[in-house]
This record gives sequence, C-alpha cells and structure tokens, in this order.
Amino acid sequence: MKELTFISYNITESDYLFKIILDFLTLQSNTILFLQEVKSNFKIDQKNHNVIEPPGQNIMSDLRIFASKDLNQMSLVCDSYDRYQILKTSEGNFVNVHMPSSWRTDDDVLINYSRIAREICENIQFELVGGDMNANPFEKVVFMPSAWFAKRSVNDFTQERDKGLINPFWKISYIGMDDEAKGSYPGDNKKFSRLQILDQFFVSPQKRKNVLVCGIMEELFGENFNDINKKDDVTSTKGRGKLHFPVFIKYKLGD
Repeated sequence: MKELTFISYNITESDYLFKIILDFLTLQSNTILFLQEVKSNFKIDQKNHNVIEPPGQNIMSDLRIFASKDLNQMSLVCDSYDRYQILKTSEGNFVNVHMPSSWRTDDDVLINYSRIAREICENIQFELVGGDMNANPFEKVVFMPSAWFAKRSVNDFTQERDKGLINPFWKISYIGMDDEAKGSYPGDNKKFSRLQILDQFFVSPQKRKNVLVCGIMEELFGENFNDINKKDDVTSTKGRGKLHFPVFIKYKLGD
C-alpha cells in the first residue's frame, strides 16, 4: 500500500518558518508540502535542503509545493493559477490553495471565493485539495454548495453527494472551553468552543476511506509551535497575530 503524507502550512512570509519546515521535509519520505504566503525571494538552501521543487510553479505567487526526494519517480510537475496550484503526478492530481479572506462581508469577495472553489471542484479531477481555506470547517463558504460543499461525512448530504467533498478536519475542530485553541485567530468566539483550523484538506466522498489519519503538527524538532510562534524572527514578519499551526493528512493512493 502506497501512502503519502501531505503537510499544509501558511508560513506568513516568515523566512525562519520557511527554513525549518524545509529542514523537516528533507528528513522525510513520501511527503508533499503545501505552503502558502511564501515570499518570491525565498530560496532553497541547496546544501541542506535535499527536496524536490516541482517545475511549473509561479514564483510571483505566494503558493509553493515541495516534496521529499524519494518521490522523484512520481514525475511531479505543477500548473499555476490564481489562488491555486495543481500538482500533477503519476498517481493523480493534488491541489494547493490559498483562498481569499472569507470573513469579509463584501459581496464581491464572497463571490470571488465561491468562483475559485467551484472552478477547482468542477474542472479538476483531483485526489485531494488542501491549503489555507481562510475559513474553518463549520463556516459557510466551506459547506455551502456554491463554494466547497465540504461536509463532515456522507450522512450530512441530503442530495448531490457526488458534487460534494468530505472535510476530515471536522472531527478535530471542537475542544473543551478550558483547552487552548490552536491555529489562526484562536479563542475569541464565545458562542462555542472550537479549534481554529484554516488549513485543511478535502477529498471526494468516494475517496474518504483513503484518509488514514489527519491532525495538527504540535511541534517541530522537539519544539512546540506555541514557542516557535513567539520567536522574534517569526512575530516580526507579516504573520504577527495570525500565526498558523501546520496540519497534515496521511493518504492512501489507489482505490
């Protein structure tokens, strides 16, 4: 059984976060890294980062995909578009996105958000789509049919299940009121306790059993992300106040 691990991480334009996540990827196998908010001048350290950077990526975009060296046999290549990339491989297509800010109330922003989501869902045959959704699992643009149409399970669909997606991050999106929220913009909603996860992965209902496990990366090289996110060279970047935790999904290839 061939398994891949996907990691999605909005590094908020931090050179330090870019370096340490690539340091981590260099030590992994069967791993693909989806990054968002990468500065165009961020470069791989060729001496230390023994990773694949698939061709076809637009360096003027904030999106970037890297892979562990052992995946060279999968013939990785990218197509780049506004707000998303398609990673084309011998095992199928995988999509990395950075969606517009969905919490803005402007109609044109929401319309644009929905347009990009439907463009991906209706025009690309993909194994999974992941990245910074700029919305949590329970927010409208995630589950409404005109956008991602991503639900908790197949039982949540009353109709048109074949046009929808499954969001496995629902199952880790709620925590107790006394627990610490993780991810972006944590802990300011008093109506219910929730785990802030703006980076997520969606799969089709037919592929839901291919998801072996998903979760949040709590630490890197033995250091907790609560501490990593407090470092001066992280908080001094654009990411001040909206620092993410990376999320991951282990995915089985094939039927």
